[in-house]
Amino acid sequence: MSHKSREEFGSLNTMSLPTKTAPDTIEEETDATLAIIALRFGPGSKWLFGWNGIRIPMSVKDDALIKEIDKGAMFGKGDAIRVKMRITKVWNAEYNFYENKSYKIVEFYEHIIPSRQTKITTTL
Repeated sequence: MSHKSREEFGSLNTMSLPTKTAPDTIEEETDATLAIIALRFGPGSKWLFGWNGIRIPMSVKDDALIKEIDKGAMFGKGDAIRVKMRITKVWNAEYNFYENKSYKIVEFYEHIIPSRQTKITTTL
């Protein structure tokens, strides 16, 4: 075990954290598969998605996704969509990190329908 003198320790105590030079808000785009938890249709309504353990309420405004809906695509709980998503992050000065503040679908790739198990009936 190493021991430090009070004088040596004092210099460590006066060290300061680096100051932030990054912007207050940043945007990042990522490909994502969003699980559909709840969906609502109508002006201003939001769908609820699950992604990386986070529940994300989001207005669905992507043109390609709206066209799929208008063509009669059936979306349901448990389905997923593969998209390019924009995440807006805001600097939290109190804790020195970026917090995710909003999410937006910028490009729709595909609708993923999971296999549904069918009920099996037997007669004896």
